[in-house]
Amino acid sequence: AGVFNGYGGTVANCIDWSKALVSISSNNFGGTASDGETYTGNISSPLILNFNCTPLYTKYLYTKGVLNFTPTGKTTRTIDTGNGVCDLSYVVSIGAFSITITL
Repeated sequence: AGVFNGYGGTVANCIDWSKALVSISSNNFGGTASDGETYTGNISSPLILNFNCTPLYTKYLYTKGVLNFTPTGKTTRTIDTGNGVCDLSYVVSIGAFSITITL
């Protein structure tokens, strides 16, 4: 039995999304927020989106990787999404301040 692929046909080999891992990596990014504030950032360690880590009533979560975000003229904010474990914990740091957030 095939799986409908959304384009009118079936496919024999499709992605098993319940076991999928998607990696996002980018050296640099930037832009302007809706309030006009500009920012820059980078992903210093690839973000891993784990489709097997789906707690009840939530969206898929990043389970590994580090994102750095700097609003212009402000201290860098770092979000460490962990080491690959589906524990719902992120470490958010701004300068010397750091806090662990459990979703």
